[in-house]
Amino acid sequence: MAGVLAPAEDNDTYDYAGWENLPALYLKLVTQFPIFNDMIKAQIIATEFNLRGLQSPDNFGKDFIIAAGLLCATVYKAPKEKNDVWFSGLVEDDAYAALKEMAIGQKPLLFPGVLVGYENKEDAARHFDTLEYHGTTNPHRVMFMASEVLSFKFVGKRFFAHRLAGYIYASQ
Repeated sequence: MAGVLAPAEDNDTYDYAGWENLPALYLKLVTQFPIFNDMIKAQIIATEFNLRGLQSPDNFGKDFIIAAGLLCATVYKAPKEKNDVWFSGLVEDDAYAALKEMAIGQKPLLFPGVLVGYENKEDAARHFDTLEYHGTTNPHRVMFMASEVLSFKFVGKRFFAHRLAGYIYASQ
């Protein structure tokens, strides 16, 4: 399936074997399978805002609640440093319009869960080629650089951050 499997990093020599490395394996999976991270984020949002009720049988992704907890705890507890990090992804029309409005009004923005970013604009731009879109409208490519993000580097050149909050100061 084109776009579902992101390219593996050539310099990723980490040994993911064994239960003690399960958190590291989850970090690897969210980089190779972006849909895995999207499903975890959907579960985080559904749980945080109690969408559809946590115990509801139609609570999509409820099986990911344990993975969400482990992944978020891993990134939250990991030693981090302040880094400038580039993030990129696809959004639909409504989200794109909301982001543009936030940029104009410099309104606060919160990204839930774990974010996976890059150390430079070029790698963030290449990330678009690994994404597959199944929406009904044409997606918008969105890229942003966040300054001094508490994050850590793992899985090659990827940076991981948890619950990134801030403001959009400019848009192009």
